[in-house]
Amino acid sequence: MKAAKYHLNKYFTIRDIKGNPGRLLQFVLILSLLLIFSSCSTSRRQLVTPLKEEGPEFLVQKLKQSEFTFHHFSARFNLDIRKNHSESSFTGQIRMVNDSIIWASVMLSGSIEAARMMITTDSVKILEKLVSKDYFRGDYNYINQFLETNIDFSILQSLLLGNDFKYYESDLFKASIDEHMYQLSTPGRRKLMKYVSNKGDADRVFLQDIWMDPSTFKIRKVRIKETGSKGRTLQTEYDDFVEMAGHLFPSKIKLMVQDRKKFRAEIRFTKIDTGTRQTFPFNIPKSGNN
Repeated sequence: MKAAKYHLNKYFTIRDIKGNPGRLLQFVLILSLLLIFSSCSTSRRQLVTPLKEEGPEFLVQKLKQSEFTFHHFSARFNLDIRKNHSESSFTGQIRMVNDSIIWASVMLSGSIEAARMMITTDSVKILEKLVSKDYFRGDYNYINQFLETNIDFSILQSLLLGNDFKYYESDLFKASIDEHMYQLSTPGRRKLMKYVSNKGDADRVFLQDIWMDPSTFKIRKVRIKETGSKGRTLQTEYDDFVEMAGHLFPSKIKLMVQDRKKFRAEIRFTKIDTGTRQTFPFNIPKSGNN
């Protein structure tokens, strides 16, 4: 409904209104009606346009085109963790080399380094910096026990960046519309055979749902459930996108793992940089315990 143009001076003048309460009341009523009509027009323009249905092939292609790409990456972060009834907050720095290294320094009280971590495609290294100076080197069982799920390096990197799992099948998706977003769903997603390197890779099968922003085709939410995981679900949500070198990056991530226990984490990234070559200091003290 378009607001009609009324010329109030045709009906009222300042001289008419002064000292005439009746004319003033009429003036206020007409002005109120004009505001209502204008509001009606604005609200109609803001009505959400129904989404055009698209096939899974189209959406998968758009998903790949909208991926956040980089070679070197660094950012500051604030991390809030809640597990059952326990809550913890940290700050720190994260650095990455695409498909190769994830390095993180975790701080307490903003200035005290509590731990340092370096993750590669086949190993997890953690150095406790506060008291014991313990050094741990292992595989992804450590991360999977912490998150109570089963992931590998490529999945972890994708979850941190808001990208799809690049080394996994994408030909079994079905497309739909949900919550005014495009949704891709698959009843079983496996790692592509040429990237399978161990039994864990071969046995890993996900039920997966992906919700995509209809304007940018960026992932807004991902839910994965590993078959045979007794109802355990991992869900990530992405928000507060910022533009970096022509790509959109989610500066806010919520991660939830839920079965009988509940795990929640929220990460907020700042000072994001993709133009600087990174270093990954990780010195193991001689007194460190393996």
